[in-house]
Amino acid sequence: MKNTNIEMDTPKELLRKLTIAIILMVAFLPAQAQISTYSQYHLSPMQTNPAMLGSYNQPFAMLSYRQLSLGSGFVSSNAAFETPMISVMYPLKSKNKGRFGGTGFSIINDRSGGGGLLQTTGLQAGFAYNQQLSKTSFLSMGVQGGYLWQNLNPAKLTTGSQWVDGQFLSTIDNNESIIVEPVNYPTASAGLYWYGTDNDSTASVKYFLGVSGQNLNQPNTAFGQDQQDRLPINLVVTAGYTVFDNQTIKVMPTLRWVEQVGFNRQINAGALGWYRLNNGTEEKANTQIGMGLWYNSNGMANVSVELDQPHYMVALAYGFAASKKAPQLSSFEIKLGIKIGKSFTKNVFRKRDRKARRKKRREKKKQDKKKKIEGQEITPPQISQKKEKEKHLEILKGAVYFQYNKNELLNSNKAYLNQVVSVLNKYPEINLVVQGHTCKITQTEVANQKLSEGRAETVKDYLIDHGIDASRLETIGFGSQKPVASNDDAYGQLRNRRVQFEVIDTKPSKKAPKPKKQK
Repeated sequence: MKNTNIEMDTPKELLRKLTIAIILMVAFLPAQAQISTYSQYHLSPMQTNPAMLGSYNQPFAMLSYRQLSLGSGFVSSNAAFETPMISVMYPLKSKNKGRFGGTGFSIINDRSGGGGLLQTTGLQAGFAYNQQLSKTSFLSMGVQGGYLWQNLNPAKLTTGSQWVDGQFLSTIDNNESIIVEPVNYPTASAGLYWYGTDNDSTASVKYFLGVSGQNLNQPNTAFGQDQQDRLPINLVVTAGYTVFDNQTIKVMPTLRWVEQVGFNRQINAGALGWYRLNNGTEEKANTQIGMGLWYNSNGMANVSVELDQPHYMVALAYGFAASKKAPQLSSFEIKLGIKIGKSFTKNVFRKRDRKARRKKRREKKKQDKKKKIEGQEITPPQISQKKEKEKHLEILKGAVYFQYNKNELLNSNKAYLNQVVSVLNKYPEINLVVQGHTCKITQTEVANQKLSEGRAETVKDYLIDHGIDASRLETIGFGSQKPVASNDDAYGQLRNRRVQFEVIDTKPSKKAPKPKKQK
């Protein structure tokens, strides 16, 4: 009879293996059962759809924090999941194309289990390109890549040796030596985002429909070298449509569908609403106060409030069980953002005709050669002086913008008017007709006419106070009769609340006489 030596694990080794298995079950099963996304998804492009990066107007830095807890309460000590994140979005613009895309970068840290039993830290970078389909319609295409480090911390595990006389003592060691090597892996995402904006600006989104795929490469997140635990693909569909907008109050129902292929599905339905304060200018957007309410298919409800200023924003959200059958969980979320630069981007849409542009340049060169002044060819000094004057007169084609129902000058307007004073001092033969205009919202036309005349007089008084003779200035008001943009949106209204100049040159350049026809 042969003796066969079979090596048996010691009780301590069996306990160590069982402990690792329990850790993995505790860490991974909840992670696959829940869908970890920010409830304020309209403010989380890199967690929702990378194509949304193409819809931002300002460079935007945001700090986000989300906590999912057992039970109720805004900030709970029973946090099951915590997700802090820092993200930066930067729009890509050009003079001819307007906003043609955007980029983004984020650092995220996701902690699961009490005290951070499982931690995932990652870097993400994305790029989106805008294709303008019409005057107000865009299609954004985005891609995003990331690299994540996942670490299991057995020190956060509790064992029976830490319980003494029915009490848990965290100061006692758990008497277990468990070493789990961290794992790292790349991720890949892509998406499409179709959206519509105002007629004159891309600052306000009227509707949107987005589709994105996350974890498209399905990375292996298993700690064991011979094990397979691949992340499921996330399919995310978002949609929203403005049903009411009177330039003060805006209401947009929204929908988000998130499906972890083969695991879970979550549908969020609700609405966003904003109240705008009419304190915007050409350089500064209106202040907005927003509120959101959503209900998801798991029986959870989310409520959010936000304050959106021209250069910063603050948003809070709270989630809770809205039915008895819903998981008894609560979530708290906060976002702090800093914006840089102008929020309004002019809506530029023109069809290119390269052949016509080349032909126009050739004809201009021929005309320049044939130009004569009083029968003599133009000399270089004459050309230089004429071009210099034309360049300076271009300044007078600008405008002075005003706040709603007001005729006081802003500091930004004074800087422009100082340039106008310089031009008038340099060319005393130039006189101006100062033309006042208003938008058309709620005021009567009689009130608009009076307001437009008051704005013209305000500009005239400023020029006189800075040394311009009153005899060179004439004022006129047009009320709301001569808009330069649509009054249906906030940006168009801002452009219509203006004062412009009509230039009267008392000593215009003499034109060359027409050649006489030979008989």
